[in-house]
Amino acid sequence: GAVKLDSATSGTTLALSGTTIAVPTLNAGSDLTLTSTGATTLGTATAGGAATVTASQLTFTGLTTGGNASLTGGPISGTTLKVGNDLALDSSGGAVVLGDATIGRNASVTAGAGSLAVTGTFASTGATQASAATITGGTFTAGSSLALTSPGAIKLNAATSGTTLALTGATIDAPTLNAGTDLTLTSTGATTLGTATAGGALAITADSLTDTSLTSGGNTTLKIAKAATLGTVKAGSNLAITAGPLSFAALSSGTGATTITSGAATGGTIAAKTSLSLIS
Repeated sequence: GAVKLDSATSGTTLALSGTTIAVPTLNAGSDLTLTSTGATTLGTATAGGAATVTASQLTFTGLTTGGNASLTGGPISGTTLKVGNDLALDSSGGAVVLGDATIGRNASVTAGAGSLAVTGTFASTGATQASAATITGGTFTAGSSLALTSPGAIKLNAATSGTTLALTGATIDAPTLNAGTDLTLTSTGATTLGTATAGGALAITADSLTDTSLTSGGNTTLKIAKAATLGTVKAGSNLAITAGPLSFAALSSGTGATTITSGAATGGTIAAKTSLSLIS
């Protein structure tokens, strides 16, 4: 039946199982395990070790673990999530709404047909991968790789990775992107950017592209089916642009060639270290 408590505390493991679970305060000295066939509603839950929660619906104000966290069942909604090691979150197609999340190592978030919304910052010291019907933020940061995938829209305030950064969606909207190495953006619709920086290669494939500034330490490749409205584009090596109508403020290739194939082209300056080709 239902488990409803004011609080529960253990020196080692703490396990609760019921059709529903509702507890304002939980403290486990080591592992915390919560299993319900219905809703699990928590205030503040703390585990010195791992936390494993399985429920048809999970809501929490604060969840903190010293070890891994496994959260299964959805929808899932939480204000503050702090995980000492790895996070595995699977909402089984339900929506996921998080305020701030801090992950000690790697993070995997799967919402399936549900949406993912981060209202604050989702940060991991390792790799982060997330997939959902739509993804909105908020800020995503990863110490190593960051990959966000959606069949719908991806709309972020900012995203930063220590190594590769990859966004794949129907549309992409992000004012600030920073990749330690390669940055790859793929959309079937519009990609709208502010400033995007890649320490390595930068590759964008989209139906249309608008940006303020693109900078790469390696090659920059833009494959735009329709209009490309570009600000300043600086490639560390080669710059290759394929687009429909093209407008730009300034284009440059640091150590290589600049190659442009487009519809009508209007812009400011074009610079190439080696060869320059413009076919319009």
